[in-house]
Amino acid sequence: MLTFARLLGYVGYAALAALMAGVVAAGLRRWSVAVVISRTVSVCGLGVIALVVSVFLLILVSPQVASSFLSFSVDADPSQKARVLAQAISETMNCAAFASLAALPSLLLWIVARRRLRSAQGDAGGRVQ
Repeated sequence: MLTFARLLGYVGYAALAALMAGVVAAGLRRWSVAVVISRTVSVCGLGVIALVVSVFLLILVSPQVASSFLSFSVDADPSQKARVLAQAISETMNCAAFASLAALPSLLLWIVARRRLRSAQGDAGGRVQ
């Protein structure tokens, strides 16, 4: 579980860094770059949420997967299983929070940048960067 949480942490930090790059691109009025970056961050954030949900549904459905993924035996004490599962959920949600939080502002940036790009393309006849 530690490797999965570490991977989610890296994705979250990358999503925040990309969001900042998108904000800088929008500040420089490079709307096409801002559109691409913000769309990528939005999809990445929503993908992280979907991945976390699917992994935990798989863990809850299959005890064998849960025991191998969370490193406890199938016939362990139920209170130990509950404790390990609660710790794993907490750790994963904390690590996925950055990507999830970056998804909403990048979605708003995507909407604004697309509107600005379309209006600039309409004014210049389609020759805008």
